[in-house]
Amino acid sequence: MARNCLRLLETVTGKVACLLTCLALAAPAAASELQMQFTRLGSNEGLSQGAINVIVQDQRGFVWMGTEDGLVVYDGYQLEHIFRDRKSSNGLPSNWVSSLAVGRDGRLWIGTDGGGVVWHDPVARRFESPTSADGKPLLDPEARIRQVIVDQQGRLWAATRTSGVHMLDLATGRAQQFSHDPASDVSLSNDSVFRIAEGHDGSLWIGTLTGLDRLDITTGRIERYGPRLKALARQDRPVQINALHLDQRGLLWVGTNSGLVRFDTASGEMELMRHRPTERYSLPSDRILSILEDDERRLWVGTAAGLALLDRRTGLVNVFRRNAADTLSLPDDNVITLYQDHSGLLWVGTKFGGAAMWNPRSWSFGHRQLGAGESDNVAGFVEDRAGTLWVGTFGNGLYAIDRGNGIVRRYEHEPGRADGIGDNNVMALAVDTEDRIWIGTMNAGVERLDPRTGTIKRFLHDARNPQALAAAGVMSLMRDSQGRIWVGTYGGGLNRIDPESDRVHRYPLTGDGALSNDRATALAEDRTGLIWIGTDGGGVNVLDPVSGRIRHYLHDPNDRQSLSGNTIYTLHEDERGRMWVGTRGGGFDRVTGAPFSDKGLAFQNFSEADGLPNSTVYGIESDRAGNLWISTNRGLAKFDPDQRTFRNFRRSHGLQADEFNFGAHYRSSSGELFFGGPRGFNAFVAERLRFNDVPPPVVLTALTKLNRPVDVSSWLTSGTPIPVAHSEDAITFKFAALDYTDPAANRYQYMLEGFDADWVDAGNTRQATYTNLEGGRYVFRVRAANSDGRWNEQGLSIPLDVEHPPWLRWWALAAYAALFLLILYAVWAGQQRRLREEAAYAQRLSDEVHERTAELAERNRQLQEANTQLREASVTDALTGVGNRRSLRDVVTAVLEAEQDE
Repeated sequence: MARNCLRLLETVTGKVACLLTCLALAAPAAASELQMQFTRLGSNEGLSQGAINVIVQDQRGFVWMGTEDGLVVYDGYQLEHIFRDRKSSNGLPSNWVSSLAVGRDGRLWIGTDGGGVVWHDPVARRFESPTSADGKPLLDPEARIRQVIVDQQGRLWAATRTSGVHMLDLATGRAQQFSHDPASDVSLSNDSVFRIAEGHDGSLWIGTLTGLDRLDITTGRIERYGPRLKALARQDRPVQINALHLDQRGLLWVGTNSGLVRFDTASGEMELMRHRPTERYSLPSDRILSILEDDERRLWVGTAAGLALLDRRTGLVNVFRRNAADTLSLPDDNVITLYQDHSGLLWVGTKFGGAAMWNPRSWSFGHRQLGAGESDNVAGFVEDRAGTLWVGTFGNGLYAIDRGNGIVRRYEHEPGRADGIGDNNVMALAVDTEDRIWIGTMNAGVERLDPRTGTIKRFLHDARNPQALAAAGVMSLMRDSQGRIWVGTYGGGLNRIDPESDRVHRYPLTGDGALSNDRATALAEDRTGLIWIGTDGGGVNVLDPVSGRIRHYLHDPNDRQSLSGNTIYTLHEDERGRMWVGTRGGGFDRVTGAPFSDKGLAFQNFSEADGLPNSTVYGIESDRAGNLWISTNRGLAKFDPDQRTFRNFRRSHGLQADEFNFGAHYRSSSGELFFGGPRGFNAFVAERLRFNDVPPPVVLTALTKLNRPVDVSSWLTSGTPIPVAHSEDAITFKFAALDYTDPAANRYQYMLEGFDADWVDAGNTRQATYTNLEGGRYVFRVRAANSDGRWNEQGLSIPLDVEHPPWLRWWALAAYAALFLLILYAVWAGQQRRLREEAAYAQRLSDEVHERTAELAERNRQLQEANTQLREASVTDALTGVGNRRSLRDVVTAVLEAEQDE
């Protein structure tokens, strides 16, 4: 919004176009100061039917809605529709679902028009009828049910269209009917029953076509209050009861076709509240359809003409209705059911527009709009010493809001009126030491309003007068520590006004001491008295107002310590004297250094990469704890400068919108913070904000193997591991955190124990896929955080039993072991055989050695004998002659030759 108007200011002819654009984009305001922004759930979101008869949340956290065309289950992301299937004996018996109730045992009971009562089995995904011990139905399977409840004793009560009230004792399988008896004045007043409610004393309150009854469970006697209601309403016809609610103090609230009745059952006192067309804060209609007291003890009343919030102390009623031009309003005025879920969200079911959700914690962000059917595009704030809040708007002038009594006064431009402001496009505001309001406009320069006298002093642009404003378009205003008013203009650079003399001083646009740019978008004075000027395209300028020196700081793409962007939307000095710069598209910078030193300034940047929701920063303010609050194009961020951490907030938290306007930020003397945008403004004290501290339930929404859905009923009922075959080499888990405040902002982490070494940060992705898992036991875990950052650390755990492949099963491993042993035995046997063969060979060698040794010994003996014979032969030869010596010599020679051969 701010960017569009900024561009259109570039030409004179664009000024009129910008005014029309601002007016066209401004959202119509609600009639009440209290604002409720609803998230719708209708046909555009996939709802099959617009009539929401009833809404409940089951024990797991799923939201169920009963419609005139079946059941709807919602997990915050997807709608599942359940319709009657005539081919199934265990399906939904009728598509007209009139009532839902969750029993203490977790069973979801469904009352239908024409299909009786059934309960839903979430594991088998089928519907079962309540039966007696012998298997017979406890209730007519074609009964026309308007409401079912489960009492403190676990008994089921059913209100019917034509057969009174039925009690089903589920423990004993016994049923009892309470109906109208024309002959008895202690019977039900009418068999057409609309609503039933259990009293704190165990009695049953029954709302019928003709009045209110009380059933004493112990005696079975019924007391009728119809005549009293008829007299209270001062009408001849009976009073039809549409809604019953017992609040925490024991008061019974009765919704009728003739207004809302407050019934003190202890004293018997009744009080009727009715629609009064001439009174602004009365019920919007006498036809009361639903009643709910929330956990903050606020009483909500659904009527045929809108949703009412009753202040029980004053009796005043704030009404919230459908606005055809506002997609954040109620989708339909015919509110037929109300419900508060486990996290505190208010659910509204309507007759024709589907369902809507509202976050009660959003009120702590103080969303305010300025008037019905008027532009709420807020551009600036300032507060005077009397506590009056001044709010400037694009296209709708100036508002003065008395914070004490809520009285709002509007100042606007009207052609021909001299006492009006000069332009309805108020771009910037300031207040001087005399509580006069300085108004910077888009086309009419600067105006000074004295609220006490109503007089207006105008500082106009005159091209011929060097002491007039340098330009008619004003982008920023600031009062410095000396009381002077500084004016940042569009096209005229920087001007200064002395409030005492009303003299205007212009700072040059060329030469020494000139600004780097003639469009001054933001102004700030630091604690040393230096003036910081942000420009549109010219970076940051720092002015010494005493000497007139000025330094320019621009973005340098080659210098990481330079300014992160040349278009500056905000400048802020925190309580520790640190200067912060918000840019268009570059995030914001922390400034270090001295502007006029030799080293100059350095800039440390923070952007989306660090956790900032958007890198276009419109405003920066400090809270009392020293945190920075930063408005952007995508919500509001809280930044801890010491820890350097972000916490981000969106429209679902109660912001006027996700987009804000530049210049529309302010901190009051009490520490209250203000941020404005196209749908009004937020006013809050940071320390009083409320957040959702309920950890979100985490559920498995689907499990697939090879993209085929898997039945997980065994895990749901007993927690046994889910089997996975070795051939199913791709398994996908789909999960959801059942917190409905802002499902897109829920965050997830998951881990497969036995596979992942640590948690996997999935952001807002709600599924995980694993492939080719080895056989064994695993546990898949998911933990989730809601949109306020509260984690469910326990989360979801799903055990898996992944089958080993055939070649790794026990019998295969046994075969591998047997084969190994066989091979080992074969090796051993071969080794033993070789050892035996080697031993045998060694024995053979030994035997041969012994044989050779014996032979040698024998030959040695023979040789010795031969030697002996030779010696003897020598002697003999000597005696007998030469012939004998030759024969002996031959013997010795033969022996020696035999030895050589061996």
